[in-house]
Amino acid sequence: MMLTKIERRIGSLMELGILECPKCRGIFSVEGRSLKCQSGHTYDFSKKGTVNFVLGYGEENYSREMLEARRKLMRLGLFRGILDSIAAAVIESGIPDPVILDAGCGEGTGLEYLYGKLEENGVRARLVGIDISSGGIMIAGRTEKDILFFVADLGSLPFGDRSFDFVINMFTPASYREFRRVLKPHGKVLKVVPEREHLIELRNAFGLKEYSNEDIVAHMAENMSVVRREKTMSVFDAEGHGEELLLMTPMLWGKTEGKSALAPGSVTVSSSLFVLE
Repeated sequence: MMLTKIERRIGSLMELGILECPKCRGIFSVEGRSLKCQSGHTYDFSKKGTVNFVLGYGEENYSREMLEARRKLMRLGLFRGILDSIAAAVIESGIPDPVILDAGCGEGTGLEYLYGKLEENGVRARLVGIDISSGGIMIAGRTEKDILFFVADLGSLPFGDRSFDFVINMFTPASYREFRRVLKPHGKVLKVVPEREHLIELRNAFGLKEYSNEDIVAHMAENMSVVRREKTMSVFDAEGHGEELLLMTPMLWGKTEGKSALAPGSVTVSSSLFVLE
């Protein structure tokens, strides 16, 4: 008999055995379509097999339109060079069957691409994505790929100590204390930070100040050791996708209404991948 999506996700979750209650660090058991820890904290599976660990607090900043626009552009290859660099770092590590957390996965498109890229190269990775956006995780849960998605807070990850070989943190805030806790002894953080040229055409079109990543890089270096830094740069052809381009980035929130004509025909995608331990 064919398993439902929820049944498949529950099976994968129990096989991994990495979940812990973010409130009390208790171990979960599955009761029907719910997770329940020894202290009685209970979280239900959605129809898509995702779980929301931050019910009752947290703010939904990302609109469905923004998330769908980002998903469309990423599927067209907006961040492909960055994701290829992440895949290469995992492949080069030689770790068999790595367990990978994408901490700040958004709508899950990047993790879906990574799944396929690793599979093409013979790497059977176990992938987990978390984000504070319930709307993003709702979209991510559509996938038929064997990826687990959760609504969760970076500051209190619902996973046990030493659960992951890699933690990906791409263009989002970081919680290095939690990253260190959930990494295995040999584990690495793959941190993606924008460079000055990143989406510079959008900044120029809307008169935004020049971007600097100095504070982010300094904070990172205070908390973890930099093994290496790899810069990637590409130009994305956005012709015909101006509306999605203006919707997809938080830096333009509240600035684009009625100004779609300012959308550039192409944008520079520039970032550095830091491998941290």
